[in-house]
Amino acid sequence: MPTFEVYRLRLRGPLRVGERGVGLEGSTPTVPSDTLFSALCMAMRWQLGVGWLEEWLAAYRDGRPPLLLSSTFPYVAAVDGQGEEIKETSTWLCWPRPRLLLARDPSRKAGGDGPDHKRVKKIRWVGERLFRRILAGAPTLHELDDGAVWDPEGVWWPQADRPTPQRDDRPLWGSPEAVPRVALDRLSTRSNLFRTARMAYRAAGAFQAGLFFLVAWRDEQWREMFDASLLALSELGLGSERSVGYGQFELVDKEPPSITFPDDGLHAVLLSSYHPTPEEVDRDVLDDAQIELHVRRGWVTSPEGSGWRRRSVHMLAPGSVVRRVGDPLGHLVDVTPPGFDAHPVYRCGYGLAVPCVAPQEVEAREEDEG
Repeated sequence: MPTFEVYRLRLRGPLRVGERGVGLEGSTPTVPSDTLFSALCMAMRWQLGVGWLEEWLAAYRDGRPPLLLSSTFPYVAAVDGQGEEIKETSTWLCWPRPRLLLARDPSRKAGGDGPDHKRVKKIRWVGERLFRRILAGAPTLHELDDGAVWDPEGVWWPQADRPTPQRDDRPLWGSPEAVPRVALDRLSTRSNLFRTARMAYRAAGAFQAGLFFLVAWRDEQWREMFDASLLALSELGLGSERSVGYGQFELVDKEPPSITFPDDGLHAVLLSSYHPTPEEVDRDVLDDAQIELHVRRGWVTSPEGSGWRRRSVHMLAPGSVVRRVGDPLGHLVDVTPPGFDAHPVYRCGYGLAVPCVAPQEVEAREEDEG
């Protein structure tokens, strides 16, 4: 079992993570794991040199990754009047909603009070207590919804876990902003007004918001190099528009997760992007899977060349549920553009997955006991 560690980041300014198809006026609120991995590779090369980066990538190519990364997810922390976190108060972590098809309570009428699957599909995040119960095999929607609250930000959590003290009307962790920009024609100097989106995380009031990600350590010898690369990345920035200061952050803390993951389930919930190998597909990793796909694409960022579009690849998104067929899951995906021969270009398709007990497993156990 790997050693898990939660890294919490406080953004120093706005963040822009665009996706093709979203447009310049759209930005995703979090950073996918493959984007985070690529950014760390860039920072490692800048901070430690090409030699360390090649050794790092060789370990992933050979199927022995030093660590597995989750995507980033939002968190909220209560702060005092000076903007410092109140240590006596919990930090609220928002986990991706597992794509499990939760059963309804047969004693409750369909269409009555309580949750339904259509409503659940609109939920992006769940609080830690609900996340733990879903992983452990909570059998019905109504049991999970008992005393739970649905926030407009797309979070589902128990009333007791919801950050309510001194809550104001502002979004809990922030909102996207459309910022006007001007492009000048090089010949005529005519201006062209356009807008780009950025995510501004909450930094004032009773709460501060940021991003966290999970690391599953498999080779602790890389810890010093990883921390040095993360420190360099905090200055270089995440996402796009880094030249104007977007994406810079500071590491708030790193600590073991407060949640205990089960180890007896036959399925697993992904906390990262994941690209299965052909061998994993043959071992039925997608059998009974409940998944969401997203397309990963973008531009090459390299001193050897820019303006090259990476080949696109479909990956399973965080929250997807797959069969447990081995560890680690996934592989590095070669997305080198045709004609770019300076070096290989990869997307990290290794999946960080935590075990879960699917509803069908609960039903099978009840039938065996009966």
